[in-house]
Amino acid sequence: MLSITRRLRARRGALAVLAVALAVLGAACVPPTASAPRPAAPSAGPADDIVNRHNAARAGAGLPGFAIDGALNTNAQYHAQRLASSSDGSCRLWHSGELPSWYPGRAAAENVACIGPCPSNGAQMMSMWLNSPEHSVNIFNGGYRYIGVGVACNGREGFAVVHFRS
Repeated sequence: MLSITRRLRARRGALAVLAVALAVLGAACVPPTASAPRPAAPSAGPADDIVNRHNAARAGAGLPGFAIDGALNTNAQYHAQRLASSSDGSCRLWHSGELPSWYPGRAAAENVACIGPCPSNGAQMMSMWLNSPEHSVNIFNGGYRYIGVGVACNGREGFAVVHFRS
């Protein structure tokens, strides 16, 4: 029979091991944080061109440019690919219903566009957004500091999705 002191030590040790195991398990369940924003890079494709055009438009309005956020890029790309893969050739668009869950506690918005055929840059899509009051308000909203862009082509149409967040 173990002494009371030994049993208490054994229980404390078991509790300590359990606490460490729960902490490790809990850390594995925490969603990843958004990647650190980076400044916009020179244009290397439609997505980068769209970012650069957004920043040029904002500079012309006296606003700071957007910083790129990797989580926004990932989610925007996911939605662009989803739109392209479900298209029947009619450029049918819908907005992501997941924005509140993707960016909890943050102000966020989305611009979506489709043109055919697949573009080599973002000029046409950017022109559409700038000439649309409902879309340009997102571009010129000074509360949005971060941007993410996704572009997908299904061979007939090009889809672009831009996510903005505070």
